[in-house]
Amino acid sequence: MKRSWNHLWLFYITIQQFFHHGQAKTIKNNVSDPLKMDEAYLTISNKNYSNPVLFMYNVIVCEHCDFDQLGDVLLMNSSQTLTIDTRYPYDFQVLSDAKNKKTLLCQIDS
Repeated sequence: MKRSWNHLWLFYITIQQFFHHGQAKTIKNNVSDPLKMDEAYLTISNKNYSNPVLFMYNVIVCEHCDFDQLGDVLLMNSSQTLTIDTRYPYDFQVLSDAKNKKTLLCQIDS
């Protein structure tokens, strides 16, 4: 019985770790909040493109997963700073969102 509980506990920890892959959150206005272990600030800017831009991400440990949106849609001359988990590498895509028609502008593979 004790052995099965140990396996169940290990499974639970593994599932917990999997669900935290690639989580990102918007930083509060107070950027002085300290980073935790395995976190980094990521600033996304749209300085040159006139249409709104979407920044998409996928953690590479999640094979065959769809890309998720990271942060908000960025209009021209806007930027956003997010906190991201740095335990695993990411693949990124930048999409144009012109008149609700998404077009791939750039792909960055880790």
